[in-house]
Amino acid sequence: MASAEYLKLLDDMRDLHNRKNAGYAGQSNDPWTNFRECELFGITSADGVITRMGDKWSRLRSLWHNPKNEQVNEPITDTLMDLAAYSLILVCLLQEKKP
Repeated sequence: MASAEYLKLLDDMRDLHNRKNAGYAGQSNDPWTNFRECELFGITSADGVITRMGDKWSRLRSLWHNPKNEQVNEPITDTLMDLAAYSLILVCLLQEKKP
């Protein structure tokens, strides 16, 4: 049985995805528009997501080792949620490529 707290986090991720998607995708019906735009610069969408994950990983390590590095009002829990979201986005992009 899943914990209620874990399921609440999944609901929170859904809400955050919907809000961010409205800002990034705009009028597009493609929820991954902003990631696909990496291709305009010769970078695959998947590599774009992995790059963003790398940025978040660096931030996580920085905050983990020194919480005083928090300067932009993004708590470590937000960084972890972003990493989880990017992981799921990458899963979706990879599933698109399956035959």
